[in-house]
Amino acid sequence: KACAGVDYVLNQAAWGSVPRSIEMPLFYCANNITGTLNMLEAARQNGGGIVGWLSMGLVRDCFNTGYLDSANADYVGGIVGRSMGYIRNCNSKCEILGKSYMGGIAGSGTTVTDCRSMVQLKSGTERMGNILGILEDNYREEENPIQNNYYLFIEKDFGGIDGFV
Repeated sequence: KACAGVDYVLNQAAWGSVPRSIEMPLFYCANNITGTLNMLEAARQNGGGIVGWLSMGLVRDCFNTGYLDSANADYVGGIVGRSMGYIRNCNSKCEILGKSYMGGIAGSGTTVTDCRSMVQLKSGTERMGNILGILEDNYREEENPIQNNYYLFIEKDFGGIDGFV
């Protein structure tokens, strides 16, 4: 379900070297297959309308209007499932199903600015917010990592971040 409607899932973190892979085929095969399986598991557990897991970098100027069904997944967001990077100027207008750590913009995140959310959060059990499910304080680098974000709730107001306005 986490990859429903997705055309491609790519793993570009493989060990690459044709000469060495010929010398050590079992190592390269095991490493690259295990890496791909780990990446697919991360995609299943981190449901995002645009990106599942953002370990670094920037997602900006994105708009999601899809239906996001990740009912058995933690870290589910309208734009990003789980983010350790930056999310800027994104919009989410969708219905989101998830287990926990659910947010209109991101299930969890460190820096979210200038985003708008109009979502309906369904089936979650904990850590739900119309902008973020949870703010990852341990990884943030900026003084004010969450600013200029707006939300309009549908049916139930979960607050901006984990039930807080």
